[in-house]
Amino acid sequence: STAAASMLAKQLDRQIAEDPRLLNKIRQDAQLDNAVDRMAQLFHMAPEAAANMLEQLLVRPIVEDSGKHPIKTRAVLWTHMYPRAMRCDYQPDVIQSEEKGIFRDLRMPVWKFDSSQDENGTQPQQEWHDNLIIVPKEKGAMIEYMEDVDTKAMLMPNILDIDIFMALASTRSSSIRIFQTLAVQGIIYCLWDHLIVVPFYL
Repeated sequence: STAAASMLAKQLDRQIAEDPRLLNKIRQDAQLDNAVDRMAQLFHMAPEAAANMLEQLLVRPIVEDSGKHPIKTRAVLWTHMYPRAMRCDYQPDVIQSEEKGIFRDLRMPVWKFDSSQDENGTQPQQEWHDNLIIVPKEKGAMIEYMEDVDTKAMLMPNILDIDIFMALASTRSSSIRIFQTLAVQGIIYCLWDHLIVVPFYL
């Protein structure tokens, strides 16, 4: 029932607050081979609990060189015709975390930058970084469209899965609030940008 799903979501929040090790376990389980299938099943059975769990999987990427290539915190979110709530990308850039605590034994999203290259060296990730966080090259350009932004990544690989979206499409009106969460909005935006919209530009 909706009440049971809501209670489960609140219980999860409470348990994580009481025992941070649970958060690490949730994040480790999210990177197992069958994690996406299990998440899709959870969205069918308890959508609010599933959305809440996805929120726990949002993290800031590890920045390889914050001096030469930080993640910008101001960007333009406008498209050609309308403003956007967010920009999304779907990339495989990860490293094995060497941290302890809540990030132990995880493949962590990474904002890559090869510091050994000179200024004219090859940085394969530069193009998608620039497309994700758009900052005008000319100082003062489009300043009226600049927004404060925060960049986060999903710890669950392969989240753009048909079973996830079939489950979301089956969401009952009583659980419609899950579409207000950042994680659910993010995967929908990402699917739209990289699969739905693309054919219109071909």
